[in-house]
Amino acid sequence: MNNRGWMTPNRNVQTESDRRGENRQATCTRCELWVFDGTGRPSRISDVVTRNSSFCGLSMVARLSGPLRVGQPMEATLASHGNAPTHVAGTVAFCRPVKEDYYEVGLHVKAAGPNKILTAGPERGQSNYDWFMEALRSVDPN
Repeated sequence: MNNRGWMTPNRNVQTESDRRGENRQATCTRCELWVFDGTGRPSRISDVVTRNSSFCGLSMVARLSGPLRVGQPMEATLASHGNAPTHVAGTVAFCRPVKEDYYEVGLHVKAAGPNKILTAGPERGQSNYDWFMEALRSVDPN
């Protein structure tokens, strides 16, 4: 644990899900996270900070009531000082506890840009992104 009481990851251990072809860039940006259930309805999570990013991944620490499911679709809106926010959408790559109600969440990036991607309306996401429909089916409890 570091001086703030957060668990510090062991950087000497590399798991299969942590292996990437590109380097990670450390970040610390407040963001908003929208997580979609199997029906396509989003839930907003506002207590979120980014940890690192790469070309196809984003790692965040979020206050959650419980872990997210791998494969669950989500969109992160990253704050930008003086510029338009950046929207990043994809699926949950991993979700592991950090401390009490906080989890490290990995987002496997499928789309990114200056405009809302999935949060513009689930029907837009359903019609524009095949991976979104597949991800919704993977978290649908029925």
